[in-house]
Amino acid sequence: MVLTLDERSNGHVAGFWETEAEKDDAPTLDHILTLYQDYRRYYGPFHQQCLLEEDYYKGRRNVPAPEGIDPVWPASAAGIVNVASDHVDVNNLSIDVPSSPRNRDRAERLKKFYQGAWMNIKKPVLKTAVRQSFLYGIAFMKTMFAAEKWPDAPAMNEFDDPNDYKEALAEFMDLRCITWPIDVGVVKPTNLIWDDSKARMKWGIEFYNRPTRELKYRYPEWTPLNESGQGGMTEWIEYWDEEWCCYIADKQIVWGPFQHGYGFLPYSQIIPANNFTFEDGSPQDRFTGILHPAHNLLDEEARLITQISATVSRPRKRPITTNSSAVRTCSLPVSPCRPAPW
Repeated sequence: MVLTLDERSNGHVAGFWETEAEKDDAPTLDHILTLYQDYRRYYGPFHQQCLLEEDYYKGRRNVPAPEGIDPVWPASAAGIVNVASDHVDVNNLSIDVPSSPRNRDRAERLKKFYQGAWMNIKKPVLKTAVRQSFLYGIAFMKTMFAAEKWPDAPAMNEFDDPNDYKEALAEFMDLRCITWPIDVGVVKPTNLIWDDSKARMKWGIEFYNRPTRELKYRYPEWTPLNESGQGGMTEWIEYWDEEWCCYIADKQIVWGPFQHGYGFLPYSQIIPANNFTFEDGSPQDRFTGILHPAHNLLDEEARLITQISATVSRPRKRPITTNSSAVRTCSLPVSPCRPAPW
């Protein structure tokens, strides 16, 4: 059982295994929901900070503008994050496996295996993780076993002839050698709470709002507690620790808890260390994005560009000069001795 204490040291909530034997005890629904509610409050300010960073990146900030003038939000914030991400070469990973004269061949094989493993990940996982780490101050990758990609082994009772079974088994073994049943994804920090103890990260909880109809189709025996939400959205929770995993929909267990057998927690942290520390203080103080120190500058830039756009776009009368000696001049809307109203 993973225990949590109310005592916080250096801004951390302590979470730990009390004994090694307790790893064999499956987590209960009450324990997971209590952990979820407590840490949702603990990470609340950090999640709000992440949403603010998204507003800057996507240009959703409120810019003061004169009436009838559309506000202008320049792409400086997105450019800062994108340029910083482009400086990280994720297409040519530098993988180093420590070796000695005795195990040099083994280290070389491991290095080639790691390179081949990442080459089989076709999605832009690393690029997205790097971009989120610069934007939020931390990013997470999730490693999962993709069971649907793994070939099914032939069963002996399905074949009348032993030779046919041997041929099918040989094909299965050959296919298994070229199949990569591992999937890696990126989890936004706004959809995750995790163990914040200094020892190591021992558990993580993902949470989303998923369509109720989709969950009913996947889990027919599940009935939402809120019947009015049948056609709407339902809160979905995934609990993972070093031994157990469990899926919860609308505060009801729909799958598990089961021992996943990975031997490790599937979440991996990526911390770019944009702040001066990543171990002390609250999450919103330790994990800050690259845009965080430039919020005021980005707001001022948007305000000035909006004002310039408003000034340029307003019509004004100008002197008109003809080719003849007679010059006709249209009166200006304001006196030259007085400042313009804009």
